[in-house]
Amino acid sequence: MMVMWAEATDLKYHIASDDFKNAVVKYPEKKQKLLELADNLAETDNPVLMVVKVKSNK
Repeated sequence: MMVMWAEATDLKYHIASDDFKNAVVKYPEKKQKLLELADNLAETDNPVLMVVKVKSNK
């Protein structure tokens, strides 16, 4: 499991970048949810806590 935080402004800039817009994703519905989250963030909001659970290929 990985936990990290990102400033709201950094997340908004990443979502607006060409790298994010042009990325080919496996789950487009999750990308859409991330877009919605970024749209609801203000630049003065608290940092966003991200928790990632990595699957094992065993």
